[in-house]
Amino acid sequence: MKYRTEKEILQMMLNQAQTSELISVDDQFIQQVLRGEITENQYIIDLSAHAYVLHDFSRQLESVNQSVDVATAVGAQLDKIGNLLNVPRHMGVAAQLEVELNLTLPEDNPIFIPRGTELIIDALQVPDYVTYSTDEDVTIPAGVTTATVLCSSNLMARQRSVAIDSVYGLNGFPQISTFNRDAGTSGRDIENDGEYRQRILLWNVANQRGTRQCFDAYLGDLEGLDDYLLVPRPEGEIGTLTIVCDCIESQLSRIEEGVQEHCMIFTDQPAECVGVSRTPLNVSVSCSVVDNPISYTVAELQQLIESEVKVFIDGGYNRDGSSNRGLRIGESFTQSRLLSHLHNMFPELLSISSSTEDTTVDEYHKFRCGTVTVVI
Repeated sequence: MKYRTEKEILQMMLNQAQTSELISVDDQFIQQVLRGEITENQYIIDLSAHAYVLHDFSRQLESVNQSVDVATAVGAQLDKIGNLLNVPRHMGVAAQLEVELNLTLPEDNPIFIPRGTELIIDALQVPDYVTYSTDEDVTIPAGVTTATVLCSSNLMARQRSVAIDSVYGLNGFPQISTFNRDAGTSGRDIENDGEYRQRILLWNVANQRGTRQCFDAYLGDLEGLDDYLLVPRPEGEIGTLTIVCDCIESQLSRIEEGVQEHCMIFTDQPAECVGVSRTPLNVSVSCSVVDNPISYTVAELQQLIESEVKVFIDGGYNRDGSSNRGLRIGESFTQSRLLSHLHNMFPELLSISSSTEDTTVDEYHKFRCGTVTVVI
């Protein structure tokens, strides 16, 4: 269906009026009307007003038609289509962190720590608007000096993961020291329209146990799971499935139980969830800068490029504010992709090269950023 602009509607009305001999004008006159050069003619003013109203109706009709077509619907309208087919959009997932609580000496009375107690974290690890708090009530019994608690961020989106040994304490509990032995997860952004649209198009198999779409629908919505990779028939074993998970290790059993309940056929052998192994990747980059770099010194550009390399590998937010998932489980490092990414992010760079060779990892490993060397 063709949706006409306001000028196209006005021109069609003028042509029809001329054909019906309601007015007698030439083509030059019509073009002057369309350019807004003739405004004193009452008949033309009346047609222009009707053209505006008809164009508004046309836009509304176009919007309605697009909203009921999965190929063109966006935002809330796409959510409505997905909900009708029992394929809800994956919401943003908060980053998580497992923290050990320690007392120097055992207490005579139990210490109750309510859910929502805020962590005290190194200010360099999290921005001012991000806080982490406990996910559940925790009690350290009398005579016991340790406990473990899972904590989540208040931001339901992708963010920088908290590094090892970055938690300093619990707000309101100065007698308790805290420690995180492992880095936290980084959370996930809300599913964008393009990814969501593809899942909706596969709605007929998304709810069939055992299908890839069923696993994606369940695992893609799990809190605390940053990334996953399905490895069917590991080592040639028929009827088995291993799921490599990028999450806190203590959550593997929970994920395994959920997969068995929601995704597996009950006669199948239970899936096994294993944690991903991190492989450090050291990157060296050499750059030349344009004669007049935009607003930054060479030292500042080095820091920005170093940060962008870390985002490319570990995920986070690019320099332009867009979200980046980073390298995924089993995904290889390709030098050309990194250089292309840096060229797109830094107009200040005249040329850029890297001595880091293309590197691969197997399906049980995932790259993490090691040292980054930037030479300008």
